Amino acid sequence: LLDREMLHSIANEAITTISEAMTKDLASMAWAFARLAVPNPKLMDAIAAQSLPISCSSFDAEDLANTAWAFAKVTVRNKPLLESISKAANSRWRACCQDLSHLPSLPPTRHRCNRICCKIH
Repeated sequence: LLDREMLHSIANEAITTISEAMTKDLASMAWAFARLAVPNPKLMDAIAAQSLPISCSSFDAEDLANTAWAFAKVTVRNKPLLESISKAANSRWRACCQDLSHLPSLPPTRHRCNRICCKIH
C-alpha cells in the first residue's frame, strides 16, 4: 500500500537538496517515482534541471536508461534532457563501435554492432 502523501513529502524534501545529488541519485529518484507510478512533475523538473548542467555524458549507461525510462513512464517531456540523454547514448555507442573496429574477426554480435555503427556515422 503506497502512502502517496509521504512520497510527495519525500519528493519535496529531495527538491530542496537536489543540488547535492550525484548522477546515480538523480537517476534513482526518477526511476523510483516512475516505478511506483507516483508522478511528481516538480521533482522531475528538478531532476532535469540538475542533470543538464552536470551533462548526461557523466551518467553511466544504466543511469541514462533509467532516467529516460522514468521520464517516459511518467509522461514528463523535457526535450533538453532527452536530447542530452540521446546525445550521450549515441556518443557511447560510437565509442563502443570504434573500440571494436580494430578486431580482425568479429563475432556476429560485434559485427552487427559495427554495421549499425557505420550507419550512424
